[in-house]
Amino acid sequence: MKFESRGCAENRMIKYCQKVFLVGIVTFLLPCITCVAQIRYQLVDLGDLPGGTEQSFGYGINNIGDVVGESNVTGGVRGFLWSVGNSLTDVGDLPGGDNFSTARGINNSGTVVGRSSQGTNTHAFVWDNVNGMQDIGDFAGGVDSSSASDINELGQVAGHGFPTNSSRAFLWDSINGMQDLGVLSGQSSSLGNALNDSGIVVGSSGNRGFVWDAVNGMQDLGDLPGGTDVSVAFDINNSNQVVGASNNADGRVAIIWDEVSGLVSLGQLPNGNGWAEARGINDLGQVVGYSRLSGGSFNGFIWDTENGMQNLNGLVEAIPSGWFVEFTSAINESGQIVGTARDQNGVRHAILLNPVPEPNSFVFIAMATMGMIMVRRQHHHKFS
Repeated sequence: MKFESRGCAENRMIKYCQKVFLVGIVTFLLPCITCVAQIRYQLVDLGDLPGGTEQSFGYGINNIGDVVGESNVTGGVRGFLWSVGNSLTDVGDLPGGDNFSTARGINNSGTVVGRSSQGTNTHAFVWDNVNGMQDIGDFAGGVDSSSASDINELGQVAGHGFPTNSSRAFLWDSINGMQDLGVLSGQSSSLGNALNDSGIVVGSSGNRGFVWDAVNGMQDLGDLPGGTDVSVAFDINNSNQVVGASNNADGRVAIIWDEVSGLVSLGQLPNGNGWAEARGINDLGQVVGYSRLSGGSFNGFIWDTENGMQNLNGLVEAIPSGWFVEFTSAINESGQIVGTARDQNGVRHAILLNPVPEPNSFVFIAMATMGMIMVRRQHHHKFS
């Protein structure tokens, strides 16, 4: 039989205590890491394009933090691209346009989609800083009109066009062109609002939200009990979670949907007044949108499973006097939020909300790090 020395036994005991200490630290920090989700934000005013009425709206964001939207200009409205360190870039309009465009989506390659005037109608476009704005056309033989809403990392585009006098959701790419996604049973029109990197498209067909994929076609998302048979889907993440809105006994409420749980109400903000919509979701399941309050104004919100629905106006640090976050449209994987705020004069500004972790979370992490250092030092001195 072998017997270990007293030094070896002490060494093993200290290693065991280290493990217990680490488990304790992790157990202690997990709630604190969750607390980091209760983030505050710094508001960045993205400004506006020269001319016009100094008014702008933010619609889309990629994971780099580039933002797209639209801004009033002299005699019209133009889509813009904003990136850190640069002022707004006017994406222009299509040949024959009348000084109108709007930018709605952007992928991580910096390709922008939206719609622009072109002759007497509007056409969907893709734009990048090398090729500029390119018309992706419309349905052959239909009404001369189309609009693009979103673009994924494969360069696929979701939107709608008019093969007849009724709109049809489409999926477009540079090889296959514009694919008509059809309509739900009993409906006569559809709109494509967003898509994920698997090419799954969401939107609305008539008064019902849908999710479409190449295998199953267009599926009805249903609606909430007690409502008026209404729903709409506005965004989808890469886990196939869908967000939008539906009606129930409380009016129009924000919703989230997945294949397991079906349609679930996210409700409205406290003091809500019968109208809320979830407009964006990231792959972490964080949801943004807006909710109407009893006074009639809309306020932007963020929702997650830990904190529920929170009014972003209570989370923004040093917001300018008289300003409030009115609408939020999209959120990226870093938690940056794009939307629109109103100033004290009622003028709307495209904004970016940058997350700022709670200071306490850094304190907890620092405490854990110091604890580890102390344990290692004690171990070193014991056996040196």
